[in-house]
Amino acid sequence: MKAILKKISAVRPGFNSVPVALLALCFLAYGILINRLGFYWDDWPNFWMPQVLGDMALVEAFSIYRPFIGPLFAITNPLGGETTLQWQVFGILSRWLAVVAFWWALQKVWPSRRREVTWVAMAFSVYPGFGQQWVAIIYGRWFILLSIFFFSLGATVWALRSPQRSKILVPVSLLTAAYPLFALEYIFGMELLRPLIIWFVLGERGEGLAQRLKNTLKRWLPYLVVWFSYTIWRAFIFRSALYDFQFTRNITSDPFGTVLNLAKVEAQAVVDTLVRAWTGTFQLFSVPFNEEPALFSPLVVVLCLLFVVVYLALLDYDRSRKSDGLEDEETPADGGGWGVKAMLLGIFGIVLGVIPPWSAGLPIRLHFMWDRFFFSFMAGASLFLVGFLEYIIKTQRQRLVVLGLLISLATGHHYRTAVSFQRAWDAQKEFFWQLTWRIPAMEPGTTLMTHEIELDYYSDMSLVAPLNMIYAPDNDTRELSYMLLYQDAPWWLA
Repeated sequence: MKAILKKISAVRPGFNSVPVALLALCFLAYGILINRLGFYWDDWPNFWMPQVLGDMALVEAFSIYRPFIGPLFAITNPLGGETTLQWQVFGILSRWLAVVAFWWALQKVWPSRRREVTWVAMAFSVYPGFGQQWVAIIYGRWFILLSIFFFSLGATVWALRSPQRSKILVPVSLLTAAYPLFALEYIFGMELLRPLIIWFVLGERGEGLAQRLKNTLKRWLPYLVVWFSYTIWRAFIFRSALYDFQFTRNITSDPFGTVLNLAKVEAQAVVDTLVRAWTGTFQLFSVPFNEEPALFSPLVVVLCLLFVVVYLALLDYDRSRKSDGLEDEETPADGGGWGVKAMLLGIFGIVLGVIPPWSAGLPIRLHFMWDRFFFSFMAGASLFLVGFLEYIIKTQRQRLVVLGLLISLATGHHYRTAVSFQRAWDAQKEFFWQLTWRIPAMEPGTTLMTHEIELDYYSDMSLVAPLNMIYAPDNDTRELSYMLLYQDAPWWLA
């Protein structure tokens, strides 16, 4: 192994190559089948609406439940174009942008831990708990907001480390903190990681506990004002037409029961996020691989494992006094202190991320459609994983192998999920082909009623959009020509 690494050391990558490697990893996890994927769930109405009424219709549509996210949808709508492939590419690039922003922000926090930060970014890019990447029109915008938030965190730390630039960086970081927070409630808990990050950075100055606490509160105060303003606005002023803020009502009527319920939800979320999401990837080999493209799953895992292990080994090659980056390098002299900090930041990220869905009375589950809440947990889960490996595994070689295995299994898991999305798209196309073949001239004003449609990754009334696109392609008014209704309440509302 040493001889091989020495032969190719002349072309070993530097840390500037990390964004390219992260893009490659995102493509392995999410991009292999993008030419076979389509529109799912809320993507349909958000694709159809601007086609009929123009991009600004998105601003009006979101005004009743997420008023600040509408302008982002309108501005970025031309980027996705008019094909499913364009939107899938948009979704992957948006996710990659968030991964790179996360990697950049963590480098600002821990500039001497570039290796570990890169590991965290890789784990974040393929975290297996969030399985809705291919609902690209919706989550592409969410990842853009997450990118802005991570930039804000990095700018905050940058201002701490470069006081001469703080007059520019602090206002910029405040603006880039406020917009994602007001646009998407999933950022609410993540924003509370900022004081802990400030605390870690100020700890490098050797200040006393009291002075460090005082300076942390001083630096965090402007962001606290932004966070508190959002809390007041969301809890007492703005009423979402879609999500009801139940916390104030519940805590008033049953304070003990509300706190107990929160504790149960938090405990389950931590277990699901840190254990079940990762161990669930081992089920990849418990299902048959007798159909194309599912039979390529093991190949995807092997390719990813080779890519991650070789890339990270080369990245670390000869970076320290060791002659071989794969030698048994002991844990750094901080006694595993970085690992503890990463785990602490990670667990806080998960616990705080539970607040938005719990406040709205929504379940957190590792299956569609409730796995969308793991969007808030991805950063915390990745930090905890790498911090945990850093803390319990004493050699770099062992950490690299374990991390490479977990990342490759997560990549294979996403590939298998993409296969299920591809089959759902095929099933949807078959459904509408059958519908147009059997009812070629449906009368305008028709309402289709059904108890249930055996289509995955669709819910609510999302299929109203393609129904009208097919049967009323020239309708450019606000009046629906056709409607699709469920006879009974969907199972998630029962």
